[in-house]
Amino acid sequence: MADSRKPCSEKVKWNPYRNRPLPTLSYCVVNTNGREFLLACLAAIERTHPAGVEREILVLDNASTTAPPPRCGRLATTSA
Repeated sequence: MADSRKPCSEKVKWNPYRNRPLPTLSYCVVNTNGREFLLACLAAIERTHPAGVEREILVLDNASTTAPPPRCGRLATTSA
């Protein structure tokens, strides 16, 4: 049977941002009940992110029993 998978060299043209460019940089932050650490991490990303570079911040919650900080929602709607 022939292998129908595409080679890795082909780029996938999936864009979850629809009318926005794909981010150049993705930050992945994993959190489990670490509200203060999460806030500090997000602040550090904002403070040190290079100007002019499109980004996305993915906050991956690992079954926290506390609510996420309200700031996560605000950052989800902003870009570089």
